[in-house]
Amino acid sequence: MHALTQRLRSRRDFEAVEAFLTAFLQMHSEVLIANEELREAMEEMEGVHRKESQRVLELITSSLGTLGFVRDTL
Repeated sequence: MHALTQRLRSRRDFEAVEAFLTAFLQMHSEVLIANEELREAMEEMEGVHRKESQRVLELITSSLGTLGFVRDTL
C-alpha cells in the first residue's frame, strides 16, 4: 500500500496504479477490513488517490476543451 501511495504522490503512472490497486483490493480486501492496524495507511492512500484522481480529471477536461477549440477553428 505504501508503494502505491508513493507512486500516486509522484504523479506518474496513474493508470498502472489504478490497475494494481484494483487487483490488490480484490485479493486482500478481507484482510484489510479485518486489520485495524492498516486503517491509517488505507485512509492515507484514499486521500492521495482522491487528490490525484481529481488532478487527472482536470487535465482531461482541459485537454477536451483545447481539442474542441482546435476542432472548431479548423
